Amino acid sequence: MIYLQLAWTFFFIGAISFGGGFAMLPLLERMLVDDWISQRQFLDILAISQATPGAFAINAATYVGAIAVSSSLLGSSIATMTLSMPGFLLSYYVAYPMLKAKEHPYIDILMKYLAPTTLGLISFAGLNLFLNELTAIPSFHSIDLRSGLFMILSAIILRFKLMKSITLIFTMALLGLVLYLF
Repeated sequence: MIYLQLAWTFFFIGAISFGGGFAMLPLLERMLVDDWISQRQFLDILAISQATPGAFAINAATYVGAIAVSSSLLGSSIATMTLSMPGFLLSYYVAYPMLKAKEHPYIDILMKYLAPTTLGLISFAGLNLFLNELTAIPSFHSIDLRSGLFMILSAIILRFKLMKSITLIFTMALLGLVLYLF
């Protein structure tokens, strides 16, 4: 029964989420936190998935599937496949008609408003994660002055393209470890 619940949860997330992994953040958080994982685990998944190859949502599904069913490879596989299935089916059955209708004015209107909506979803997710960290019970993971400086420094580095994202992640992780140890 838990496999069916897991499959339905991730199929539903995949079916109603548009705009990629970060646009899915609010929905992922709402559907996963407390039912499948804790808020802390959700924040950990976000951090870890940025340092591993692949899309955030796929990494999250794989991780949640594993911990939801006691380190189960089957749970990981079900969650990952069912999250991906709606997007695959939609792409397969809608891509051709969309290409044929791309000159239609309604399609143009639809595409015009999808981008800002997706940006709003991503912005909400980032703000929500930040506020959750500020109000978290103090722990090893909570934001302190150093963490806040890391966040601001990371944003500046990315804004001015001073470093690639993956290099920034590993650099900040190493710097954080050094600062923590000394």
